Amino acid sequence: MLIGSDFNRRCEKILMTAGRESGFEAEKKIPVEALAETLKMDRVEIRNLFQYMIDLQFIKAESIGGPSLYGHISLTKKGLLKVKSLMNSSGK
Repeated sequence: MLIGSDFNRRCEKILMTAGRESGFEAEKKIPVEALAETLKMDRVEIRNLFQYMIDLQFIKAESIGGPSLYGHISLTKKGLLKVKSLMNSSGK
């Protein structure tokens, strides 16, 4: 599968939003439904992006269920480091 810059930007947007939602804490459960609503992403799109980030070990599925397949996710320590790196590179 070819992963382009638009795909990566959407992953970064999810990670940044998840970081804010979790108070920048690893392993804190984040409700996927609220996250999807905040990001304005449809369930198929967000599910595919989640699976990619799970494979990269940036996020972890905490519960299954709901319209997006996942009920809750959490940032891993590796994911939190990525969020902090994104924040540093964007100057936020």
